[in-house]
Amino acid sequence: MKIEHAWFDVNGSLYEMTEDRTERLLTQMYEAIADHSPYWQERRKKGGLWRRELQREYQEHLEDRVNKRSHKLIFQNAYGLDPDLAREAQRRANIAETLAPDPKLFELFLFLRDRTIPFSYYTSSLSNETRHTLDRLGLDRNPPFQFTFRMHGEQGRAYEGKLEHAMMIKLSGIAREDAHKIIYVGDRPDMDTRPARRAGMSTALVWQKYSRNGTRLNHVEEIPCTRPCRHFRCPDVYSLKQVIQQLEQSE
Repeated sequence: MKIEHAWFDVNGSLYEMTEDRTERLLTQMYEAIADHSPYWQERRKKGGLWRRELQREYQEHLEDRVNKRSHKLIFQNAYGLDPDLAREAQRRANIAETLAPDPKLFELFLFLRDRTIPFSYYTSSLSNETRHTLDRLGLDRNPPFQFTFRMHGEQGRAYEGKLEHAMMIKLSGIAREDAHKIIYVGDRPDMDTRPARRAGMSTALVWQKYSRNGTRLNHVEEIPCTRPCRHFRCPDVYSLKQVIQQLEQSE
């Protein structure tokens, strides 16, 4: 099967959310809640182990499937806060500053270009934030890496969680019945790959530590599917090269 277009999530997909980066992000989430939640404002004033209690509670919300591991949904559903406060906390965490040009990522996009596979991205982050992230990774400063389409948070708010994957199919110029020829690359099942699967797209779930049976994942694992689309779990984003080669060999 020839992949006709590759769509990428950006944050946590083009780079790994290491423990240090995750802690950096979560620290800003905790501070935002303590600053804006009336309950946690009072709890912080009393001192004691309030931060540890908030951390434990927040981790429980992250594991709750209703929240889809989305910080914006947690702020809204669990704390009654404006989800844009989570976006602002993410901005303050400034994960981009921890990034550096990645030669293996460079090679991946050269691989896509050489196979004439257009590539685009969809992210809930704002355009200036995303440009900074791509620049830190060395992707926006190199002419070979011209993204065909760039969908940012500014556009995404109009259809976030509803029609974004349908819009990707439309922009790709591919008929809906051929959506399986588009591959969506993301790191979160609930927010990235499951919506893409529902839209009929093939998917690559990246930066996965374990296989479906719980063993350590050190290779590409295909997930059985009865539809034309194909789905894979990958230990890193670089494994997309292997996924595409495997699909091409299956023609």
